[in-house]
Amino acid sequence: MYTSRGKSFVCPFFKWDGRKKNGAYVIKCERGRLELPDKAAYNFVADKFCAAKDGRSWEDCPIAIAAQKYYERTEKNEEN
Repeated sequence: MYTSRGKSFVCPFFKWDGRKKNGAYVIKCERGRLELPDKAAYNFVADKFCAAKDGRSWEDCPIAIAAQKYYERTEKNEEN
């Protein structure tokens, strides 16, 4: 589990977060990247998906869903 900005990130696809020189907040995942305009937007996304208190809401994140489907496809192709 990764902790940053007072949040514990539970999503297994989460890599890092940070800020750009222009002030935007960035959340980087294994298969995607979000650039958010301000701290309120960052907190909304992080609290809803990446660091949700219930520990499972990351499964509803479109980036996590796409990553899971990608890994399923690549594993299936490796088996064939």
